[in-house]
Amino acid sequence: MVLETPPVPLAIATKGFLLSARLGDHYTYTLEASGGTPGYTWAQTVGELPPGLSLSGHTISGWPAAPVGDYHFGLSVTDGAAATQTAGYTIHVATDITSLPVSSVRRLSNRRRPGRWTSW
Repeated sequence: MVLETPPVPLAIATKGFLLSARLGDHYTYTLEASGGTPGYTWAQTVGELPPGLSLSGHTISGWPAAPVGDYHFGLSVTDGAAATQTAGYTIHVATDITSLPVSSVRRLSNRRRPGRWTSW
């Protein structure tokens, strides 16, 4: 008798508010999914990324441009077996660190959180 382990369903590990972006600073945020069948494809489904940022593969990156504020958008991930999951996101664009939400300032001091955020 052979017991087969059922496949782990596709899931998005990164959801909700992403790290805030600051005008003039390069922004990179790596999205993460798990489970499903290897071969993930990410796509923007609704809303708009902040001006200057784009989605390429599983990474949102670029140089944020004005206007500042909150940008709401949806992304989907599809695995190699065509299973799809979607989630909503927000990125806050600020002029400087003093105008960033407290949650982003905390994440700036601890860059080893999920999502692997980097800034140059």
